[in-house]
Amino acid sequence: MALMQLRRVAKTLRKLDRTDPDTLHDFRVALRRFRSILRAYRDVLETSGKKRRPIPKRVRRTLRRLAHATDAGRDLDVQLEWLEEGWKGSTASERAGTTWLWHQLKLERDEAGAALDAALNHQILDAIERLESYLGDARRRSASRAQRNGASSTLARVTAEQAERLASELTNQLAMVTTPAQHAESHRARISAKRLRYLLEPFARDTVIPGITSAIAQLKGMQDALGEQHDVAVFLPRLADQMDTASHSTMRTVQLIVRDAADLDATEFCETVRQVYQQDPMPGLVRLSCRLRERQEVGYAHVQRWLGARAADAMADVRNVVARFPIE
Repeated sequence: MALMQLRRVAKTLRKLDRTDPDTLHDFRVALRRFRSILRAYRDVLETSGKKRRPIPKRVRRTLRRLAHATDAGRDLDVQLEWLEEGWKGSTASERAGTTWLWHQLKLERDEAGAALDAALNHQILDAIERLESYLGDARRRSASRAQRNGASSTLARVTAEQAERLASELTNQLAMVTTPAQHAESHRARISAKRLRYLLEPFARDTVIPGITSAIAQLKGMQDALGEQHDVAVFLPRLADQMDTASHSTMRTVQLIVRDAADLDATEFCETVRQVYQQDPMPGLVRLSCRLRERQEVGYAHVQRWLGARAADAMADVRNVVARFPIE
């Protein structure tokens, strides 16, 4: 399983175009899934032979750095998409703000792409080669050990144990989410829901376990609702920073006109200043901030559907699925 997913990472890496949101998304998903496998089955991989053989720290650090290097680009892709969606039906004042912000975020996106290029150095290729060698050795050691002593644990058994742990973790984290402002708590719950879904999905493809498809769908719905909250929480601080830039830019332009436009008569002077304020992005940015807060409240209403009794029911469904795993 780990080897197959590592090869998907390598495949999506070869196709990765830092200017293409779709290829970035595919690479991020492949890398997340692989890291989830290593996290869930690390003990099994490291104890597959007579002696414990840890996954090299340097390799794990490289994967972690690479995952973090894709975060900024992904967040900016979401924000640019939201701005483009908001252009439809917006007023001229709103479009002035969102168009200005779109160009600012596009510059940041280019910088994030350059940072990702820097992270995609020879170290990632070396890490993939070392991991492929490590996992191949682990598979051979595990097969040899099973021939000598019999299998001490099955994939299904280990998965069931990890799923139970993640389900308990997720239940506790969801209980901590009580207001829209609890971004860190909802983010942790989203990550746990995602890891639990990734853990179950291979069994939905390869086995017939009653209820597993429904359990995965519930986890996906929960993850999406929590993800919307996370995306708004990330966007608002960035918008606040850009509002600061916009306000200073407009005032600086007006200051220059006041200082240097002595050759304009009063009518021309007032018209020039009026045009500057007509193009001022701040009114549109203020309106965008209101829309984001509205989106946050609507999103939290969706999150609330996954709290309390519904969360308990979803976790009960997951545990019922885990109880049906072929662990013997």
